[in-house]
Amino acid sequence: GSTSPTESSLQELDSWWMEIKDLLLFGSYSPLIIEGHTDITGRYGFNDRLSELRAVWFKDWLLEGGIEASKLSTIGMGARFPMEICPDNSPAGLADCPPEVHAVNRRVELRWKVD
Repeated sequence: GSTSPTESSLQELDSWWMEIKDLLLFGSYSPLIIEGHTDITGRYGFNDRLSELRAVWFKDWLLEGGIEASKLSTIGMGARFPMEICPDNSPAGLADCPPEVHAVNRRVELRWKVD
């Protein structure tokens, strides 16, 4: 698994950044929690670490864009919260799982921290 996005994902990030940067740079908002996610391939411990590294990569990317470090935290969620589920949702069902399902589950999500 990779911690950095594909070239097409980087292009999407750049477009997203152009839309949201003023809010994140100049707005008053609660801190953001950056959640990294993986697909179900790989061992649990590996996926947990990989998902954390994905979140850290995105945090570093936001820091390069000028976001204050105090407004960002990261957490690795592993494969526990898939957006799409493979047939049988088990390693035995991996052979029947299309690559697109795995791809959509490899992601980073942002959440506003609520106290």
